[in-house]
Amino acid sequence: MSFTICTPTYRGAVRVIKMLLTTHQPYVDQVIVLDDGSPQEDYDALSREFPIKSGYFLRRSPENKGIVASYNELVSQAKSSEIILLDDDAQLPWGFTEIARQLLELPNIGVLSWRSYGEKPGQSKTPREGFIEPATQLAGYCMAFKRSLWEELKGFDERFHHYCGDSDFALRAVLAGHPSYRVWWPLVPHDEHQAFIENNLDRFEYVRKDLSAWEEKWSCDGVECERTALKRLGT
Repeated sequence: MSFTICTPTYRGAVRVIKMLLTTHQPYVDQVIVLDDGSPQEDYDALSREFPIKSGYFLRRSPENKGIVASYNELVSQAKSSEIILLDDDAQLPWGFTEIARQLLELPNIGVLSWRSYGEKPGQSKTPREGFIEPATQLAGYCMAFKRSLWEELKGFDERFHHYCGDSDFALRAVLAGHPSYRVWWPLVPHDEHQAFIENNLDRFEYVRKDLSAWEEKWSCDGVECERTALKRLGT
């Protein structure tokens, strides 16, 4: 079992280089970073600092397509059988891939998403070793799954731009019979929303549009959809 780490970024040279320091872990065969249509000077800054070594690849999209479309492009280029999606403002704790490898050996596994470490609302300070929580409302900032699942589900739904595409992917996995979980150990440091903050972008506009697309597709909110899917799966 081996992993490809897939990271989309926008104007993220400093964030990416910090993130890459944590990717040298067991079972990682490939790391792919996709610059999602940054201005030329920002891409050049990232290119100058990007490590030149085996298994590390920097790609560029000529236009900003959004993080969900970037996920599909990244996974399509992955050579490994297992995928880790990792935001450019997250860092993998040492030993992360060993735990991810063990969990992805669970029968008929779907999507795994890790609880984040930090001080912001929704983050945690204390890991719960061995605890996994059945869920579909899962975050793509640090998410693992088999490439074969991505192929079965025909990828991420690109009607979503930045938000909801991760939970939509997990929901479809569960509805297809693949149990999916929120993992509480190790907690993964995540400095949330940095691309929006540093570039003075209105992330709530993306939230509004993507939530509207979710409601149009599923005719229920995330909580209700999760409850229905988990009940159908018998969890």
